[in-house]
Amino acid sequence: MVAAVATLFNHIDVSVERLRQSTKTVGCGSLAAVLPFLEAFPDQKYIVRRIKELAVGGCLSNYKWNGGGADHDDSKPTDAEIVLHLLATYLDGQLPGGAGGRVFSTEHVSSGGAPPRGPDALAVHRVSTRPPHYVLALGDDTIEVCRGRNNLLHTVLLLIAACARRTPPALHRVHLGPAGLNMLWIIS
Repeated sequence: MVAAVATLFNHIDVSVERLRQSTKTVGCGSLAAVLPFLEAFPDQKYIVRRIKELAVGGCLSNYKWNGGGADHDDSKPTDAEIVLHLLATYLDGQLPGGAGGRVFSTEHVSSGGAPPRGPDALAVHRVSTRPPHYVLALGDDTIEVCRGRNNLLHTVLLLIAACARRTPPALHRVHLGPAGLNMLWIIS
């Protein structure tokens, strides 16, 4: 997924606001699909550069969970924040509600305060930003996974596994198996 997003950004060297204006005047729908990947962060040049760096090599080999690229500082998001945002934005575009709706981000990603609770609660919840730490809110339980480099990745795997245990294995009627997004191969 990171490599696919990096490919989209290979020739982008303008601000998000300018891109947004271009989509209105030119009517370029595919460009509009790229904007949600950038909008969450103020320094889009850093984000584009970091996505390209993360796409180099395999298995997120350049991933620094609590940092980022060579020019990273505390004003810039960590790689964990970027990866979660990319995943959430991708799933927002796949789930019913389309690219305009932020179904996954709204219902399955949370931060600050207590994690969501209730029988339908299923969310990756950010407990802290520096260093980044995430837990899985599942029903009335909070599932804590290892701290450190793999915390976000393990939490996302638990989210996918929790979705797989539902019948049918879905997020809002989007099948996670071979007939849909095929994300279940990750845990199979």
